[in-house]
Amino acid sequence: DGWKDPPGIKVRPRKGLEAMENLVANDPTGLTKKTPAALMLGVTSQLRDVGYEEGKNLRAYGYDWRMPCTKMEERDGYYSKTMDDFEDLVQTNGGKKIVVITHSLGGVHAHYFFHWVAHSDYGRNKGGAEWLQKHIQCFCPIGGPLAGTPFGSHSYLTGDDGNGLSPMVFSFPDRHLVLRSWGMFGMIFPTGRQLMLQPAHSVHWVRREGVLKVHILSVSKNSPSSIPCYVKLTFKAPVSGEKHTLNTKTHNITTDLAFDERFQFAWSSTPEEIDTANLEMALMHDIIGPIDMEVGKASYNLGSESIEVTDGGDSGETLPGLSPKQWQEYKFKLKSDTEESVVIARLRFVPHSDTEQCDDFSRPAAEDPGAWRCGGLADQFSTPEKQARLLETLGKEEGTEWRPEVKDNEKKKHSNATYMPMNIDQMMVYDDMRDEYKWWKESYADDKIWRENSTEAPPGVSRIRPIYGINVPTLVGNVLRRQTKRFVRFEPTTTMQLDKHCQVTHPGYKVTNGVVQEVPHKTPQADTVGTLEDMTFNTRASGDGTVAYWSLRWPVTWRSSSVEVEPVQVEGAGHRDILDKPECQAAVLGECCSKPTKYLEVLLDGLVITGKGEQKASCLPGFRCMSSMGIVTDSDVFVLMTWHGVDFSTEIRKEVECTGQKHLWKHNRWVFGVTKEDQDEDRALEISVRTPTVGNLGNGTIKDNTEVLKLPMKKLLDDANDTSDLTFDKSGQITLKWKCRSVSTCRDGLPIWAH
Repeated sequence: DGWKDPPGIKVRPRKGLEAMENLVANDPTGLTKKTPAALMLGVTSQLRDVGYEEGKNLRAYGYDWRMPCTKMEERDGYYSKTMDDFEDLVQTNGGKKIVVITHSLGGVHAHYFFHWVAHSDYGRNKGGAEWLQKHIQCFCPIGGPLAGTPFGSHSYLTGDDGNGLSPMVFSFPDRHLVLRSWGMFGMIFPTGRQLMLQPAHSVHWVRREGVLKVHILSVSKNSPSSIPCYVKLTFKAPVSGEKHTLNTKTHNITTDLAFDERFQFAWSSTPEEIDTANLEMALMHDIIGPIDMEVGKASYNLGSESIEVTDGGDSGETLPGLSPKQWQEYKFKLKSDTEESVVIARLRFVPHSDTEQCDDFSRPAAEDPGAWRCGGLADQFSTPEKQARLLETLGKEEGTEWRPEVKDNEKKKHSNATYMPMNIDQMMVYDDMRDEYKWWKESYADDKIWRENSTEAPPGVSRIRPIYGINVPTLVGNVLRRQTKRFVRFEPTTTMQLDKHCQVTHPGYKVTNGVVQEVPHKTPQADTVGTLEDMTFNTRASGDGTVAYWSLRWPVTWRSSSVEVEPVQVEGAGHRDILDKPECQAAVLGECCSKPTKYLEVLLDGLVITGKGEQKASCLPGFRCMSSMGIVTDSDVFVLMTWHGVDFSTEIRKEVECTGQKHLWKHNRWVFGVTKEDQDEDRALEISVRTPTVGNLGNGTIKDNTEVLKLPMKKLLDDANDTSDLTFDKSGQITLKWKCRSVSTCRDGLPIWAH
C-alpha cells in the first residue's frame, strides 16, 4: 500500500547528518563524499565552518522518502517526535528559533509538517500556528517541488526514474514494481495549477489507439512430438494493414500444455473499430536458430459482428464477433496436411474513446470532485479563459498551448495518429493501476490536511527563502502510446511506452522520444500568479532539470498571505549541483548567521620595524615599504587578524633589501561583517605580528617582544576615520600603518557597494 512494513521487514532511515550528506550508507573511506553521491555535504560543511556543531545547534531529520508524508505520523510518530525535538533544540540554544533547510522532496515533507502542526489535534494542542511562530525562524527549501512536478507522474507511470538502478539492482521490468510500491510519488504529482502558468494544456498526452488483447490459455496437438514448439501471432491492423508479429515462449508440448501467456496489439488507423483487422496463428517447431517449421496455421478476419476463418483451420467457418470491451474465449484450430492443433485463447477488443474508459475504476466526480494535487476534475487541464489570455498577451506562435503531433518525416507511416490529453486519474485507469490508484487516493485525497493545504502558505512561518536553479532543460510532459508486446506472467511492467514518433512545434518546448521539456530562456512563464485579467507571460525560463520552473518558484504565491518570500535563482544550476553552488551556500549562511548591520573595511599600508639607531621595514605582500634605507630584517614576518574565531593573514615576506617606497602588496584589503550583537557585546578584532613556523604550518608564533592588540569593533566603527598607527611592542619599534572605514549595509545584509 506504499507505506506499511511488509511482514518481517522493517527499513528505516539513518540517523544524523550522514543521512543527508551522502547517498552511500557504508563508506568508511569517505571516497563517495567526493563524488556525485554527496548530497548536502557542501551545505553542512559551510555550517560547520562558521561554528555550527552537530547535535548542539545543527541537527538532521532523516525520513523514509519511499512513503507518503501523510502516513509518517501514523507509522512512526515522526512529526510529533520532530516537534518535541524542535522544542529541545530551541530551549538548549537560548530560545533562538530554527532555520529549516531542506532539499528536493524534503521541502514537501517540511511543508506538510508545518500544516500538520497547525491543523492536527496533536499540533493544535501544542499551539498550532503560534507554536510555529515561536520555533521557526525561516524555511529554506532548496530545489523544492512545492507544487509537484511532471517528473513525478512521468517516473511513476513509465518507470524511467529507475534507470539508474536497472539492471544492476533489479531488472528493467521490476523497476515498475519497485517505483510503484513507493507511496511518495503522490507528493510530487503535478497540479493543474502549473498548467495555468505557461502555454500547456496537459502534462500527459496519449495516442488514440485501438487495442486487441490475446490471452493464450493452452495448446494441444493430435500427434506427440519431442520438438519444442511455440505459437506465432501475426496481427494486421485495420485499414492501414500494418503488421506486427509476436511469439510465445518455446515449450515442450507432447499433446497438451497450459500456456497462460498474454499479448497486446495496438493500432491508430481506426482506433474505434476492429473490422478488417486480421489475426494469424501458427504453431511452429523450434528446429535450430532461425530455422523453424510451421506445423499448423489459420487466419482470421476479425470483426465486431463475426470472425471469419480465411485460411487453414476450418476455412470458411464463422466464429462469434468481438464485442467491445468483453473477454471472449475461442477454440482456434490450426491445420496442416499432416497435423492438427488447437489453441484455446481469450480475445478482447478495447476501442478508444475520448469520453469513456474501459474498466473505469476511478472515483465518480460526484463522490470525488478532486482538489489540487489530489487528482479529479478540480486538478486537470487548462481553461478556455486562460487560452484566450495567452493568445492576447503572446500572439499565436507562443500563445498557443503546446500539443503533440506526428513528426513531419513520419506522417506517411503514422498518418492516422492523433493524441488526447489525460489527467493522472485517467492514466492510472488506462494502465490498469487499480491498486496504485486506491493507495494514492487513500494517502492524499482522503487526508484532510493534504487535500486542503498542499499548495497553501504554511501558517506561522513568516519567512521563506526558496533556493533553486533555473534554465536547465526540464521535463514538463510526456506523450505515450500503447505497447505491442508479450507480457510475461508475474513480470510487472506497463502497457504503455513513450511515443518516439511525435513532435511539438511550439518554440518554447522541445520533445525528444516522447519527453517534452521546458527550453532554457525560451519557455513562456507567467510573471506572477493572480487573476487571469492581470496575468502576463513575459518571463522566459525553465526549471532545474528535475523540477519545473513554477513548482520551484511556487512559494512566491504565498506573499499574499503576509509571508516574506525571497527566492534565490541560480542560473544554470541543476537539481542536485545547486547544493554546491556558492549562491546557494551563501543564501543558507545568510539565514543561519546573524546579518551584519555594519562592515569594517581595513586597508593595510605597511609594517615598520625600527632598531637601535636604524630603521627596518619588513616588506610584506600586502604592505608598502616605509623606509628608503638598506634593511636586513631579523626574521620573516606576517600580520594575522582574528574575527569571530576566524583567522585572516597576509602572506609571508622573505628578507629583502628595500631601496625606496615601493608598492609590494597583493592582498591588503579586508572587509569584516559586524552584527548588532557584536557591538552590544563589545567584541574585539585581534591583530598580531607573527613569525612563521617550519613549513609555514598554522598561524606561526607571536613575534618576540610583541603583544596581540584587541581592538573593540564598536570603537573602530565609531572612529573609522582615525588613521593612527598600531604599535605592537612597548618600545614602539614595530608599528602598522593602516586605514579603516565604516560601510553601511543593504536590506539583505550585504555591503552597500554589493548593489
